[in-house]
Amino acid sequence: MKKLQSVKLKMNPEKKDSVTYVIGSNVPLRKGVNTIYIEAKNALGTSYSRRQIVQSQSEPFITWLSPAASSSVAESGTVKLSAEIRSFLDLQAVRLNLNGNIISPEEGEMKKTGDGIYLFERNLHDVLALKNTVILTASNIREARHPNQGSLIIHQV
Repeated sequence: MKKLQSVKLKMNPEKKDSVTYVIGSNVPLRKGVNTIYIEAKNALGTSYSRRQIVQSQSEPFITWLSPAASSSVAESGTVKLSAEIRSFLDLQAVRLNLNGNIISPEEGEMKKTGDGIYLFERNLHDVLALKNTVILTASNIREARHPNQGSLIIHQV
């Protein structure tokens, strides 16, 4: 049985205009699925509540840009891989795995494009089987032993 963790905040909202109020707070999330309940009540006692599910993972965050779908079809022998990696801490390692084999890094495939934003770009030439599993793994100094990964499937036609 999992230990129940909850945080209850009671706040006075900031008035934005005659009908809109804004509240904000940093709430610590655990890794995985977090359920957040928000309830608002006016001076007459009318209340509104909402449940929001938030998926939390530790950084770095990997988003595939190309191919954008987690499953895609390649019609030529070349596939352009592109992913954005976000990490507040500098990246420690980035690895590309194709069908269970680590692919050696190439010069220039990683570029820092902004504060905590990295762009991974790599062309795969004539190395694809009929069904391919591509896994990009990234870690920063905090998550060096437990890197995050983004994966996709590419079908060759």
